Amino acid sequence: MACILVGFLLLTWQGALDADFVLDDHPVIVEQEGHMLGPKAVSRALGAVRPVTELTFVLDARMHDMSPRGWHWTNLVIHLFGALALFELVRRCASLVLSRSRRCGCPARLALAVGFVTALLWSVHPIHTEVVSYVVQRSEALAALFGFLALLCLVLSFEQGKSLLWSIPVFILVLLALGSKASAVCLAPMLLLLDWGVLEGSFGKAIRKRWPLHLVAWVLVIAFTIREILFNGLLDATPDQAVGVGLGVRGQDALTYFLAQLEAVPVYLGLIIWPNELLIDRPDRTGSWSTALIPGILFLIGWLAVGLTGLSRGRWWGAVMLMAIIAIMPSSSFIPVADVIVEHRLYLPLAPLAVLLVGGLAGVLLATSERGFRPSWLPVSLVALFLVVIVSLSAIRTDARNLDYASPGILWSQVLGADTGSVRARINYSSELLRKGRHQEALPYIEEILATHPSNLQAHINAGIVLLALDQPVEALMHLRIAEETYSGHPSMHAALGDAERSLGNLESAEHHFKRVIERQPSDARTCLVLANVLQEQGRLEESIEYQELAIGILQGGVDRELLHSALMNRGSSAFQLERWSEAADYYREAMATAPTDEQRERIGPYFEAATVRSTQLETGEQQDDE
Repeated sequence: MACILVGFLLLTWQGALDADFVLDDHPVIVEQEGHMLGPKAVSRALGAVRPVTELTFVLDARMHDMSPRGWHWTNLVIHLFGALALFELVRRCASLVLSRSRRCGCPARLALAVGFVTALLWSVHPIHTEVVSYVVQRSEALAALFGFLALLCLVLSFEQGKSLLWSIPVFILVLLALGSKASAVCLAPMLLLLDWGVLEGSFGKAIRKRWPLHLVAWVLVIAFTIREILFNGLLDATPDQAVGVGLGVRGQDALTYFLAQLEAVPVYLGLIIWPNELLIDRPDRTGSWSTALIPGILFLIGWLAVGLTGLSRGRWWGAVMLMAIIAIMPSSSFIPVADVIVEHRLYLPLAPLAVLLVGGLAGVLLATSERGFRPSWLPVSLVALFLVVIVSLSAIRTDARNLDYASPGILWSQVLGADTGSVRARINYSSELLRKGRHQEALPYIEEILATHPSNLQAHINAGIVLLALDQPVEALMHLRIAEETYSGHPSMHAALGDAERSLGNLESAEHHFKRVIERQPSDARTCLVLANVLQEQGRLEESIEYQELAIGILQGGVDRELLHSALMNRGSSAFQLERWSEAADYYREAMATAPTDEQRERIGPYFEAATVRSTQLETGEQQDDE
């Protein structure tokens, strides 16, 4: 069953490997490459808000450089292990619950089926594309993986009757989950609900038998929460804060945000049942309540009432219903965040919902069997057909959604289609157009943003890049210097500033900005080459060669033959100017071999022949012709 689950997962999610870096991947990963590869990378990661997640970024940077495919492999592997952990967790819990039922004659076999189907339904759901195909959101997957493992340790503690022994791995796993993402504070109450409602059926017995295990989980969560309040600004009133977490984000108060989240409940349910309206970013609806608020309130009250009733009567489903609410609270209505509705919040909460669905279907089979129907072809076939249809539709939708993540421009065009006034969508869509070199297409979006939001710094950066492409360096500098006052370390801004200063003949200033880029993104071969040219123009050939060789090392084995050809050509020219004839001839030969066109190859020919002749003359001691 585990092998089938792994195989189906790899088949469904293989499209995620072709995804590109999107949205926060650029400032968090691509623009932090220098820090991730630097000597203080580990200590810097350990001091971050999400140290465990940051450490995985450092590891990926060392293993895969800035190749998105390698980073997406890591996301996929984490998701795969999460599915396996959920499979084993549900299987053991289902086996325990079914063994207590008189209606089930083969609890182990049915529990295996329940665990497998639950993990399969959860793992192939297309709503998870925002976690699996969006690198930065692996924090959700890591927190869920460690959470599933902590819950599994609780089950093993129950089975073996060794609470103190299993408290140690639970402590480590909860700590790792909190280090992955703060939303893991839900683990302490989830552990208690699982023990109370599924394992023991009694709150008193759960606490009495496994108090050390629950104690370490609650101490960690409470200590972490206090730390976040004191040092990470969860209670800071900062109305101007556009993104992040806290009661003052975008001027929200707790009540306003809570009501907005109640309105989001029908949206979340719709995305789970019919995931055809998936978006990487959604319109900000905080404070603008609609008719969906009342259904959201009624649904939540009804869900809590049924869950509490089931828990009080010792029903497993009561605890699972409450676990679903607990799982979504920390990153949703409990702590206000900048976005009202985001799909990655449903990564962990979808697990208990899948348990309820599959457990309910298993209950239907047992109920029909008790009423005289043997578990024959009719009920089993109907349930199997229902599940096959759901899994198939989910897998097809997941594969289609992964194609969107392979082209970030499509993601942002979808957001613009849903909300034509979205500033963030316009910014990110224009940024994607600029990365593709489509400056004229990006210009209208940038102008519209600056007309309505003249203080938007990213819009000023994008405007500067476009104006540079239109050969207007003076106007570009005006926009870029506005952004420079705040975005002191933004690589794309410094690259544009360097290009503008070089165009105006300010070589020393251009050198400063290009070095700032390389400091943050040492694998930026294009900037290495431009910096080498700036140094060459200043007559500093030896320093120029250093950056030319760095660019060649980055580009060799890659797909950008045009840039590699330029790097080899420039390196040969530097050697030629220093009269290192043999060295120049070698680089010119390589440049000819990598030339994309015959015309470029022919253009190098005279230089290669001259360097070869002079190298031969030098070796034979013949008089050189300076002319």
